[in-house]
Amino acid sequence: MSDLKFHVYLLIDPTTELIRYVGQSRRDPWTNYYSRYFTECKHNNWLNNIIQKLKGQNLFLKLKIESWHAAEDEVNEQEKKLISFYRNHPQAKLVNVLDGGRKGWKSTKQWLRLRNDGMREVSKYVRNRQDLENIATMFLENTSKKSVVEKIGCTEQYFNQLIRGDLHIDLWEELPQLLDKVLAHADAHNISLGGLGGGSGTPRDDRPDDLIYKSFEMYSKGLTGHKIKEILDVGVNIYDVLNGTTRPKLLQRWIEEGNAPPDLTRIYEYQISDDSLYEALDLKSAGMKHEDIAQHVGCCTEFISKVIRGKIRAYIKNEWELKNGKLPKNNRQKRLDDSVGFLIFTLKYENGINENQIASQLNVSRQYVHKILKGQNKPHIKEQWEKEKGLRV
Repeated sequence: MSDLKFHVYLLIDPTTELIRYVGQSRRDPWTNYYSRYFTECKHNNWLNNIIQKLKGQNLFLKLKIESWHAAEDEVNEQEKKLISFYRNHPQAKLVNVLDGGRKGWKSTKQWLRLRNDGMREVSKYVRNRQDLENIATMFLENTSKKSVVEKIGCTEQYFNQLIRGDLHIDLWEELPQLLDKVLAHADAHNISLGGLGGGSGTPRDDRPDDLIYKSFEMYSKGLTGHKIKEILDVGVNIYDVLNGTTRPKLLQRWIEEGNAPPDLTRIYEYQISDDSLYEALDLKSAGMKHEDIAQHVGCCTEFISKVIRGKIRAYIKNEWELKNGKLPKNNRQKRLDDSVGFLIFTLKYENGINENQIASQLNVSRQYVHKILKGQNKPHIKEQWEKEKGLRV
């Protein structure tokens, strides 16, 4: 599976089981899902309306990986075929605005008139090709993104998406040379177009080795390759760096400095099916330990724990609990009752022990201790402690 880098996915409405969207990505499917479709979709107003409606019901779109592909032309072709197939299918009610295929994001005029081009409804700033050319020219004449954003009157996030070519794709398709100039200008003047992270959308192979080398330590601390890429603002595939395909001397340097080779097995955990994880919740309900469940499913314990807590693919846990009732907490979670919270305050303010030592002594996470003391977790404990004893810092 490691050579299958691209995938086509379906987004399904859990209330009707209708397929509402067909898409493709090279990113980790679940990273792509959470960042674009879990809480909000900014590139398609039709889809975003569905997401917001479901949120009101505490529901989320289901993600189904339809197929994996090794080459970009293959995934483009498959995406176009599925969009065409499902547009008039009784099991689907698509809100795709475009016809698919990352190299040919164009829609037929008939479809745009029928569905109202959601890309054009994103904002009032670009109504036609001339508007886009004017904004691009303004950007090319400046080295301050802030000044351009202020002149236009839009948000920085919108401007980043527009100049990267993520918005009004049909118009950018008519101006490919202009888009190349815009992205080159951003790179030449080190203007970040990443919004909350990421670069201008062009390959940043000029990034120095020392910067990319940081990815090894970041990955060892649990960050995903995509998140590392956003933080470092690099265009290289982080997983290719970690396995030595790209800049192999960095992997060699990491090992020579006494570190173990990166454990890349967890990058494939997103390929574990929903059915397997649903079964994992059945096993959890039957009292099986997280470690044993992980071994049964074929992944690491941390991944299973996040699924059980609803931190990953939350809709699976929601669906399971709607059918079976609340998932029982494990023994350790039961032990972390109010008495543990009050003990944390005692150790902190009466014994003078710092948070790290408290966490180690009680065998809980440092984050748990910090949130208890700040009142972010079980706030009534902090309120009662302050009422009875006050806080002696």
